[in-house]
Amino acid sequence: MKKQLFKRLGFLGLLIVFLLIGALRIYAQEPAQDAKRFGFGFGFNIYRGMDSRFSGNGNIFLLTFKLSEDFDISLLREEFKMNGSGAPAGGGKIDVDVNCSVTGLRVMRRVTDYLHIGIDIGNASYSNGFADSSLIAGFLATVTALQSRDKLFLTKLDIDLGYRILNTDKKDVFNNPSSLVTDLDSFTIGMSFKILF
Repeated sequence: MKKQLFKRLGFLGLLIVFLLIGALRIYAQEPAQDAKRFGFGFGFNIYRGMDSRFSGNGNIFLLTFKLSEDFDISLLREEFKMNGSGAPAGGGKIDVDVNCSVTGLRVMRRVTDYLHIGIDIGNASYSNGFADSSLIAGFLATVTALQSRDKLFLTKLDIDLGYRILNTDKKDVFNNPSSLVTDLDSFTIGMSFKILF
């Protein structure tokens, strides 16, 4: 299990480094742009749990404020479902879906107009499979696939790659005390549409 974790983290790290290096090559060639100070975004995410019994998908909404040319902060609201399938103590198979709602903040740092890196912090509330709440944290890189700018609007289609930390404090989701769910940590990939004014 530890080897799998290191392999997955190593792949994600290499991907982010590759994107950073590729984007830095065009950094000096980008013309200065008029700053857009406020906006919103919405999209979807796909989750692949570090606990291989879970995967899921959901949607996200962002309300964004630009703090400076290089930093922006967003209010984050995310709703998703983690679909789980495991073995109970008596044998067989049991399917359990865990609903999750996340409310928090996203802080992003501009590397280029086409690449941002950042963190998520906030609170997660769980229901359905079990009832609980916990703090969350996340790391992500956002690559702009399409961008259109005019005098009033900046519209963007972004691809998000990240890792989400979701602690569940050892829950017995599958009626098997010897195989508890310690967390719902997951790799995420998503797409979001953003409009800045």
